[in-house]
Amino acid sequence: MRCSKCGSPDHNVRTCPYRDQDVPRNRALWVKVDNLTEREEADLLSGIVKLKKKVAPKGRATSANGDVKELPGRIRDALKLLGGN
Repeated sequence: MRCSKCGSPDHNVRTCPYRDQDVPRNRALWVKVDNLTEREEADLLSGIVKLKKKVAPKGRATSANGDVKELPGRIRDALKLLGGN
């Protein structure tokens, strides 16, 4: 089966090296989930990391997780890593 993006017989559209060419990468996603147990937090973070690798392998990611009382400071630290204030 040929790639429907570039016509190559060596891969499909999901693995096409030209798939994201000329597509702007100017989108971001910020999500907060609370009222979790430590196990739920770990499982969700693991699942998000795996899904990010599959859905957006070129996307960069930073996470802030922990106790609800510590989270605002961790978010500030994460934003500093991204160059935010």
